[in-house]
Amino acid sequence: MKPFDQQNHYEVFDVPPDATPFEIRQAYKASLEIYGDDAMATYSFFSESERKKILCRLEGAFVTLMNQKSRAEYDQTLIGGGDLEEGARYKGVPRKPIPLFELKSSRGIKHVTSGPSRPQPLEPSVMPLVHELLAHQEITGNDLKKIRTELGVSLDRIAHETKVRTALLRSIEEDRFDDLPSRFHLRSFLKSYAQCLHLDPQAVAKKYMHRTQP
Repeated sequence: MKPFDQQNHYEVFDVPPDATPFEIRQAYKASLEIYGDDAMATYSFFSESERKKILCRLEGAFVTLMNQKSRAEYDQTLIGGGDLEEGARYKGVPRKPIPLFELKSSRGIKHVTSGPSRPQPLEPSVMPLVHELLAHQEITGNDLKKIRTELGVSLDRIAHETKVRTALLRSIEEDRFDDLPSRFHLRSFLKSYAQCLHLDPQAVAKKYMHRTQP
């Protein structure tokens, strides 16, 4: 792997050149979790000046890639240098997502690993467990784990889709509040988690964080 200071903007965020703005935003948020002011673990590996340099690099890459014009100009630079193929760049049309699952009449879930169809939203009528748990005023990490397990989605798969570390997702499911990030970041991670399971992200984040009120 290239040293951090030699990586291009896409490599910095570990996303493909045709990544959507949403994917880039999620990768940026995940990076802030690692190097941001609230990421205490980084102080064991980086000096304050190194951490600020990394954050500056991430901010510059994010600003460039989130602006359509500057991203197009940056891609042309990569193409000119032989670091990017013309056909691999983002065309402004979101790639069709790979569904984690599709509804099936028998048990409610059909596992798939690829396919062109857009994932179907969850219907509580075929998922009594989901309907029951989401009806509660509060949601625990174990509730989320039950839903994920019922859907047959691995924690590693969610980590891959959301760019949130598996260890952090496990802390969420185990209600280890002392290991969780700031409320701002936690809300974002919960929404991403919920979206992967086709749950209402706003409802899941609100019901889970209701228990973390200071």
